[in-house]
Amino acid sequence: MGKLYFFLILLLITSVTSYSQCAEEVTYVVCDMTTVDDDGDSIPDGIINLYEELSAITGTTINDTDGMFLDPDFNFALDPGGNGDLYLWNLDNSSEFESSYQFQFLDSSSGCPDDIRYLFNIVLGPFAGTPTPQSGSSSANITVCEAGLIDFDLFQVFESNPAPHENGVWAFIGNDGDPTNFQFLSQEGRFSATIPYSPNDGSLVDSDVFEFTYTVEGIAPCAAEDVSTFRVEVVRDIQSGSPGSEFLCQSEMVAGGTWDRNISLATEYLANEDVEGTWSSDFDPSGQISGPGDDTINLYQAYLDYVTTFGPAIGCLSFSYTYTVEPRINLADCNEKESTITFTISEEIRPFSQTVAYEICEDAESPVSLDLYDQLEFTTEVWNNPSTGMDQNVLFDYPNDNCTNWELISGPSTLGILNNTGRVPGNSTIDWCSAFINGIGYTTNYRSRGRISFAGADPGTYVFRYTVLPSYHCQIVGSCNTDASCTHPCDIQTADVVVVIHPKNYAGEDTTDIEENQFCESDGTLVLTDLLNTNGTDTVYVGPDGVWTDLDTQTTIDNNFTIPEITTVTQDFNFEYNTITDEGCTDAALLSFRVFQQYDPGMDSSVDVCRDGGEIDLFTLIAGTPDTNGSWTGPDGYTSDTNTAPFDPSTNTTGDYIYTVPDNGLCLSAQAIITVSIGDADYAGEDVSGVELCDSAGSVNLFDLLDPDGTANVTQGGEFTDASNTVISNPFVFPAIDTQQTYEFTYTTTSTAGCTDQAILNFTVFEQKDAGIDAITEYCENEDMIVNLFSLLNGTPDDNGDWTGPDNYSASGSSAEINPTTAVSGVYTYSFAEVGGCAASTATVTVTVYEEVTAGAEINTSVCPGDYTLFLSDLLEDGATLGGEFIDLDTMLEVPGGTVEVASLGENTFSYLYIVENGTCPQDDTTITFTITARPEEPTVSNVAEFYCINDGITLGDLNVEGADEFAWFAFAEAGEELPLSTLLVDGEVYYLAALDDSGCESNRVPYEASVRPLSNDSCQIDITNGVSDNDDGINDDLSLGSLPDVFPNFDIQIFNRYGTIVYKGNRNTPLFNGSANTGSSLGNQLPTGVYFYIFYPNDMNSAPIDGTFYLSR
Repeated sequence: MGKLYFFLILLLITSVTSYSQCAEEVTYVVCDMTTVDDDGDSIPDGIINLYEELSAITGTTINDTDGMFLDPDFNFALDPGGNGDLYLWNLDNSSEFESSYQFQFLDSSSGCPDDIRYLFNIVLGPFAGTPTPQSGSSSANITVCEAGLIDFDLFQVFESNPAPHENGVWAFIGNDGDPTNFQFLSQEGRFSATIPYSPNDGSLVDSDVFEFTYTVEGIAPCAAEDVSTFRVEVVRDIQSGSPGSEFLCQSEMVAGGTWDRNISLATEYLANEDVEGTWSSDFDPSGQISGPGDDTINLYQAYLDYVTTFGPAIGCLSFSYTYTVEPRINLADCNEKESTITFTISEEIRPFSQTVAYEICEDAESPVSLDLYDQLEFTTEVWNNPSTGMDQNVLFDYPNDNCTNWELISGPSTLGILNNTGRVPGNSTIDWCSAFINGIGYTTNYRSRGRISFAGADPGTYVFRYTVLPSYHCQIVGSCNTDASCTHPCDIQTADVVVVIHPKNYAGEDTTDIEENQFCESDGTLVLTDLLNTNGTDTVYVGPDGVWTDLDTQTTIDNNFTIPEITTVTQDFNFEYNTITDEGCTDAALLSFRVFQQYDPGMDSSVDVCRDGGEIDLFTLIAGTPDTNGSWTGPDGYTSDTNTAPFDPSTNTTGDYIYTVPDNGLCLSAQAIITVSIGDADYAGEDVSGVELCDSAGSVNLFDLLDPDGTANVTQGGEFTDASNTVISNPFVFPAIDTQQTYEFTYTTTSTAGCTDQAILNFTVFEQKDAGIDAITEYCENEDMIVNLFSLLNGTPDDNGDWTGPDNYSASGSSAEINPTTAVSGVYTYSFAEVGGCAASTATVTVTVYEEVTAGAEINTSVCPGDYTLFLSDLLEDGATLGGEFIDLDTMLEVPGGTVEVASLGENTFSYLYIVENGTCPQDDTTITFTITARPEEPTVSNVAEFYCINDGITLGDLNVEGADEFAWFAFAEAGEELPLSTLLVDGEVYYLAALDDSGCESNRVPYEASVRPLSNDSCQIDITNGVSDNDDGINDDLSLGSLPDVFPNFDIQIFNRYGTIVYKGNRNTPLFNGSANTGSSLGNQLPTGVYFYIFYPNDMNSAPIDGTFYLSR
């Protein structure tokens, strides 16, 4: 199959009681998964196909139609499409025992327990991964920043496809620097290291290189372990230090005070910083920082300059000064570091107060609410605006919701005032300020407007307090609480607001729901104030300051009201009650009520009905002259909101149905009762349709097909009739059926009370089909004939069935034909599908078509002498059929396995007869003749230098060979592929030379050991020029590397200026250095005249880097 990996197959058969060939254990070994190439494109992909490998092991073709593979351990390496592909590179670990990776082959037709026919073990050899190539002067496989170690694990050193197995063990070997730099290594592949700080001008990088191994163990027959060794360079993270800060109140900013002095930021407010940093400020209007090296400021002077320019309302004023340290290397996580020192000055809270108390009547219509904030007067200060040269007023008010609070100090109620709760239950450190900033702790919709509501307010004097915390402008998070005992440097401010509500003479509540105030006209006199609803607390006022008015006639009414004569069914009354106090506070209440007459429900009666007798209206059965404004109730929740009472005996029940006319105020309601009795029919069952039967049953009991509703049994004793009303006998005997026949019968029952019930029965009877009996036949592919598959079936098959077979073959009934010249071997199936109640029927014709064989043309050739095995089949003509037998024409004996040992034959001519045959096809034969000749003479290598330099690029083709016109070079003394003449010589490597004759036969191979000296050898001259003149004169316009790029195609080169800064990075894909930078801050710029340094990295795993200097002139 062209696969490039070594494998070992072990077949283990497990016996299972009561089942043969079940849970058969098969083992397949892959020692080196990195060479596995499923599609044969010479690019390893790590994929094997379990169907193909299981077929090869068992000798039986197995594919996805025979069953499926299941991974009970859920390794997620099997292709989800079910094609049997196993992605070895997705298996996390190497095998620790033979069944570490065991896949089940499930065959539902095997009869095995749980359908397990095979247990397929995959033994996977250890793979410790491929580290990324080493680079740089440290020869590290990877470089990381010290700060990045927290998210770094050693698996990141390896190439990802394939990734190393995860069941390996990490080991620390050592480091280039101080051993104490290494901290620890975890078995998860994470390690910690500390790189010491070396103060300098920032051009040198503090780093250390740590060497590790990763070892993955394996099991036989694979290697016991696989080990990868790699180096990790860790670069120190720069530090900008730990900054301090100050939080001050505006009142502390005074001339000659604590902050009117020179402050050294580095000395007083920064610790543990690298010394190479610079100072800056985003906001420094007075120019306290004069340059990158200046760290001295006067805070008072900075504040004074600000308020003179912008005014005394400073809010939260911050002066920030930043210390910045640039990284020494361009590497992820080794970023620029900044430390910022902040001086925050909080605006001082100014006083505020109320001048006059606010007064209002109880339940006044306007205003309905009051914003207490509007009752306060706030401080105003004068500031001379330098931009206009004029004085202007600065108002210090505090309208914001955060850091403020309204609370009730005294009074009958809160009037709906909302407090700034601002704290989480059980957490006293969250204040009114931090709740807004952090977005937590609120249970109310507090607003600084301090809105109160007068709706339903009790009369009395209310005192409210407004509090502004010093954190209003600048908050110290977590340092304050609601009792204002804060560490904030500024003071708190509060003010009280007084509100007076005067009482009224209570007139009661509006009582206008007529449905709740109804009377009979016989009730006589009503005390109107007794009819009013109240608030549950106050007593309705009765006295000279209270007056009733009839709103319909606009006349005054006495509180003791006499009901007049009612001349209609109902009459509504609408009155208003008004009161007043000496302070002019008024109150009013509305009263509405209704007086009713009595209604007639009619007289009781009774009726008998049949359940299937149809719908009636019960209202028509009431005796007397009932009014039509009543409603109905009855058994099982029966209701009707009108006088009409539809009654359906098939859905309603026996019982008393009550007709009720409504109450009129205190006039009682009245009822009439209709007693209904219902007679039931005998249950005939439910309608049935869609029943399917097969004519092979002969007959059917029709009662068995009827479907009861689950609550009653079908009553027998009725009769079945067809559409013509003809009575049908039960059981029903099937007549002769052609394909299918549908029947519909009606089953009818009649009770002793004459009530009937019916059920419709619909069913279809299908004809049973016969596909015949299986057959077997054989043909040769050269038999050009028409074969009718239907005629091969045994038994008496029915026509018009469906044929299926190999290669998507399909046909119908007796028209199924094949021709052996084009047909495919396999099983051809003739079938009738399951239909209705009839079972499916299937028969097969197994067809074998043998391939025509050919032995090919006669062969006469030459064979090279030597000690090896010759496969005679390799000499056959292309296209010849393999698998035949070979006869030695000298001895007339069969050649076992078709192989001969060439060493035992000697120099002579030999002939063999090849015979091949296949099944019913005729056999074919041919003759193979070959001659064995003597080996050619051995060649020699002449004019060989004592040594060569690696940069000379000497190849095998450069060596002088004598004694052979045709020759070849090899890497091994025996076997192996021929080496290209372009192969570069490697120091100490032994190459083997052989002469070739006209037949391509080799002489004995002659060894030649190469002597190649490295670039560092004093005898070898380096090709890199020592000067560059960027003047476009065609001479030394760029830095020539000579033959080095040809000898070292994977090279890298770096060029540094005299400060150690990289100005150029190059490889074979980069233009040569021509005096301009291609990296760093000088990217694209022409570089100045001077001496430059270079490091050349061969990157060939053998040669060390070389360095040197050159002079750039312009």
